[in-house]
Amino acid sequence: MKLISSFGLLKLKMTPFLFLLAVLVSLSPLFISFVSIPGNVFFILALSCILMLNHDFHFDKKVMILVLFIVFSSILLGLVWQNAKLVTISIYCTLSLIVAKVICERHLSDTVELLTFSLLVISLLSWGGFIYALNGGKSILEVINPDGRHGFLYLTTMTNYKVGNLIRPSGFFDEPGALSFFICVTAYLRDSLSKNQKITYILLALGAVTFSLAHFIFIFLFFFSSNRILLKNKLYVLLAAILVGFLTLPYLYKTEAFDTFIMSRVEVNQDGSISGDNRSERVTNALNLIDAYPRTLLFGLDEKCISGDRLCSSLYPPYGENFLFPLVHYGILNSFYYYFVIGGLLITAIYRRDGRLNLINLAVVALLLQRPYAYSYGYSLVIAVCFLVGVWGYEKKRYK
Repeated sequence: MKLISSFGLLKLKMTPFLFLLAVLVSLSPLFISFVSIPGNVFFILALSCILMLNHDFHFDKKVMILVLFIVFSSILLGLVWQNAKLVTISIYCTLSLIVAKVICERHLSDTVELLTFSLLVISLLSWGGFIYALNGGKSILEVINPDGRHGFLYLTTMTNYKVGNLIRPSGFFDEPGALSFFICVTAYLRDSLSKNQKITYILLALGAVTFSLAHFIFIFLFFFSSNRILLKNKLYVLLAAILVGFLTLPYLYKTEAFDTFIMSRVEVNQDGSISGDNRSERVTNALNLIDAYPRTLLFGLDEKCISGDRLCSSLYPPYGENFLFPLVHYGILNSFYYYFVIGGLLITAIYRRDGRLNLINLAVVALLLQRPYAYSYGYSLVIAVCFLVGVWGYEKKRYK
């Protein structure tokens, strides 16, 4: 009996920790640089350990049908392109769905709390690195990210964006947007579980160090979607924010930080495009590729691109990091899961019993439209949890 009790305690403590490792460590360029295990392999190992610890979990019929559909689609893709390697493209999202079911069933609250604590620490360290760089501190380490870009360690934070003494911290991740993404998703899960709202706002405020425009938009939508804040208090905060903006904007406008992180990214070019907007061009490229290669809609653009061959980038213009990427990259069948998640979140945002629009679900949709990583390791796990919680309501269906 003591052995059984100890194993139950091990599951309780280890599963959230393994979840954290699967998300944070597998995507850390520092980890990849110093350890011989690739991030995707570590991700699969962490998820496999979670399943072994929770081998007696309840397999839901809806999740099983979705997993089987995704696997069948990837097998069909491999047959069409006559490339067995393509069958494995579904491994991350299918494993993530199964593990997300386990997390939602048994460990959701503890996992969200551990994720919150870890991101709070990472955000504080990011602010430390930002201040260090702002005061003339130099990079103490340079690494190559998985995508080939250079990453720099400034004392306590990584970054791939620096202008003079100014950096956009990314914590342990490869880019600032990744840190912002996981902070926003954690805030969404905390709100779904009715966690302490003060902690949630502190986490979101600390995440502002990424200087991500999407992060500020998320904070705005999150704040005005909250049912736990009176409307008049929301209006007071909005008026106070406008007043502070009017008072500080003349001084901020003259600073290097404001020019680098804000003005340079929203400046309108001569051709009418916005300087910081690189996604519109990629959407256009994606549409042009669909027009030039109609087969793309069914089975993806090219097996080289699907299998991750770097030759793809020399053959085709960039088309990633936008909502059309999965369609162009994988074809309609193998991108179905991503659009199913987006559609589900949109439906739950619009069609509610109280007739009110769920702004926070729309905020998550906005995040996923610019980060369509439902099939990528690390991201796929938190996206699966958000889907099960936000669309299928699994935080309300936990098995005791």
